[in-house]
Amino acid sequence: AALFVNENEDDNYFMLMAVPPNESAEKLSIGKEIIFIIDVSGSMQGVSIEQAKKGLQYSINQLNSNDLFNIIAYNDSFISMSSSTVSINEDNITLANEFIKNLHANGGTRALDPLKHAMMMNSSEDKLKMIVFITDGDLGYERKVFNLVESYLGKSRLFSVGIGTAPNGHLLEKVSQKGRGTYTYINNINHVDEKMKEL
Repeated sequence: AALFVNENEDDNYFMLMAVPPNESAEKLSIGKEIIFIIDVSGSMQGVSIEQAKKGLQYSINQLNSNDLFNIIAYNDSFISMSSSTVSINEDNITLANEFIKNLHANGGTRALDPLKHAMMMNSSEDKLKMIVFITDGDLGYERKVFNLVESYLGKSRLFSVGIGTAPNGHLLEKVSQKGRGTYTYINNINHVDEKMKEL
């Protein structure tokens, strides 16, 4: 950084020049605290639930040793894999795989409660909290979702993953923008790993 100062008659002028450093080859690994919310409502039956489960398993296997994670599955109600986020180790990955394997699509779609629960969950101060919302986007209460994100998201970031042939892309994209995250669309089970890797 360089600062240039100049006086001309009665006025003072300055120019601040800031140049970014040379790109480092080192990869910065920021500790993440990721809460995955997966839609297991009836509309997810068939290929959609398989895509969602595959994406979830892939994502957990990509986490680093200093990350924390949890999984919340919802339809009419919701269930958490754990009461809080857990560390990456062999036991917890086995627990996650069992939890995912036992997920089946049925029932209605009530996304507000699990979203709020994830946003309100105690978080680690030294990690970046991220919520990954995996759904076919079959939600009919857009304004309530927006209000929820504005009221409870705090410093967390919200990423949406649209699954299946016709997710409500408009809603998921807008929610992700409000949540300072991104929207990813997966319409083919063969593209799950590639799309989740990008995310």
